Amino acid sequence: MLPTIPTTTSGQPIVWDYNLSGGDLRSTHPEVFDQSWTLSRLLQHHSFYEVINAVPFAVLQHYWPTIKPTVMSKSLREAYEYYINKVVSATR
Repeated sequence: MLPTIPTTTSGQPIVWDYNLSGGDLRSTHPEVFDQSWTLSRLLQHHSFYEVINAVPFAVLQHYWPTIKPTVMSKSLREAYEYYINKVVSATR
């Protein structure tokens, strides 16, 4: 089982445009507000370093194929791709 994604980074909520807590979001619409959605939000709105410090590597690696298209910045996509491939190759 994968670790969960935090609902805050550096004390700031990941989701600020909904008047719900992270738990409320997940219990209200679990089919929409799942870990993939949460991670996608993190990557879109937080710095690379905040994300890699807050999100367990196994979670990022697992969801990367799904969320990669949501990362609009080419340089940021390439940074995550490099990070994931480098860590994977270092563990082999």
